[in-house]
Amino acid sequence: MAGAKKRGRGFGATKYLAIRCVSAFLAVLLLLPLSSAFAQTSSVDKDWRAALTCPPVQRQFDGVLYCMGTDETSAPVHVVVVDMTARGVAFEYVLPEGVTKESSVLAECRDPNVPAYGGPAGGCAVPGSPGQYPRLALASAVSRAREVRVEPELAAVIAADYGALDATHGPEGLMVVRGERLDGAERCDDDFNAVLRPWLGLGNSIGQNGVITTQIGTLNDDTAAIPGWMYTGIGGGPWLVYNGEVDDQAAACIGVRTIMNPPAVTNCSSDSKRSQPQDERYDDGSCGDAPHTAAGLSQDGRWLFLTMSTSKEHPDVLARFLADQLGVWQALKFDGGGSSHLWFGGDAPLLLDAERKDRPLTNHLALYAAPGNGIGLPLDGQASEAIYYKVITQDQRAEFTFVLRNTGALSWQPEDAISLREVTPAALWGGGLTFPLEKPVASGDTAEITWQAPESALTLHTLQLSQGDRAFGQPFGVLVVEIPAGMEDQRRELESVIQKQIDQWRQQGEQQIADLQHQLEQAVQEWFQEQANNAAQAAQNWLQQLLANCCAGIGLPLGLVLTASQLRHCKRRRS
Repeated sequence: MAGAKKRGRGFGATKYLAIRCVSAFLAVLLLLPLSSAFAQTSSVDKDWRAALTCPPVQRQFDGVLYCMGTDETSAPVHVVVVDMTARGVAFEYVLPEGVTKESSVLAECRDPNVPAYGGPAGGCAVPGSPGQYPRLALASAVSRAREVRVEPELAAVIAADYGALDATHGPEGLMVVRGERLDGAERCDDDFNAVLRPWLGLGNSIGQNGVITTQIGTLNDDTAAIPGWMYTGIGGGPWLVYNGEVDDQAAACIGVRTIMNPPAVTNCSSDSKRSQPQDERYDDGSCGDAPHTAAGLSQDGRWLFLTMSTSKEHPDVLARFLADQLGVWQALKFDGGGSSHLWFGGDAPLLLDAERKDRPLTNHLALYAAPGNGIGLPLDGQASEAIYYKVITQDQRAEFTFVLRNTGALSWQPEDAISLREVTPAALWGGGLTFPLEKPVASGDTAEITWQAPESALTLHTLQLSQGDRAFGQPFGVLVVEIPAGMEDQRRELESVIQKQIDQWRQQGEQQIADLQHQLEQAVQEWFQEQANNAAQAAQNWLQQLLANCCAGIGLPLGLVLTASQLRHCKRRRS
């Protein structure tokens, strides 16, 4: 603070402002949480955020990120990250339309086989070609997905389960569409792939545990009921990652499961189906040197990764990317080769076709999400000090270097809009300030942000890390006190008073902000009161000395005039 002439404030006004501002500042701290403001925690084993670049221009859906990674061959991997705690996220099994044995009216396929081998739904075929199962190119699958579900918005479409290259049948694995199973022995489907091969099962709403139930697994019995939570179930294979480890099947698609006594195949429209011992097997081209699509799931079920590789490698390369870089707990392969394609929506949609073949497929998986700004990551961090402070003179500016440590499991990325934000009410300070990070900060590392406080008699700020408008980590304070003219000698004394209260608060465990509020408020008040008392006493001593000099006949300083009562006092002393 400058002198009273510049600011229009005397010492008493400064004292009042200091006490009032400290009280307001610490009251704000008291209202803020001591831990991360993002309530949902996540057991992140790998820092998947450090492995991916997620362009801000593609952040147009709540709970969804489109990102890019790099596999061990330095080839790009496209990754759609889905936060399964985000409200509005939904999935649909996208099937083409066709005709059945009984009807020539186009309708959604409800059977994995053509009419000649169909079950109770009558099979599904291209009109006029009863031996051909309908298929959709990617652009057509996007249009079909928008017909299947109107709200929320369509965010992504990815190639999923295998089908026949010659279009003689439809999806090969588990086929659960809007809660109804369409494959299996009881629907005249004799491949038993829901038991032999892994599948991705997805619920349709957030459960009591805060996530959309998601599982990568197999059925133990082909005639057993599907789980009640399963809304969408879509097959694939083989396992790429099992319980956090790259599966032995990943490289060559060599199956390990066998059903020696398959259940009876029933409800057939013909007598050509027979149950027989079955084992897990895949087409020779399924695991060749080619791009591949896949789905991976984190151990806690929060993060679903829909991926498409671009390198022409066996799928174990993609498996290692999923396990080593994204830390998935379970993962299965979807279709691959010329069938590897992915569409991501938004204002600038991405249509990604790994081999540029525009191959039509019998099925796709569609992801829907509400409009938004991407994913609110479970981040954490804290400053090296609970309160940064400086006492300055009127000709100085206070400059701080805040040291911020990433105490969470995921990296801070500048593209995630990670910043240091002022959370002090705008009514007190005239609006918030933000200080964006300039480079990534890995878990356990620190970042430094330098900031010069605005010129003010007394500046108090409460700052907290944030991702966009989501605060995280522990808030901390910034205190600047400007010593008025003539008080430069008291600066170290005031610094000592402030530090003493902070040290005492730390010794008490730094848990109760209210304790620090009381200590600092009382200490500042007492210090200013002491300065006022000292100044008043000094002024009184000075005046008494002047009176003594006057009464002794010593001249007064130029311009000083005694009052009538003081003159009478001198006369009495002289007489």
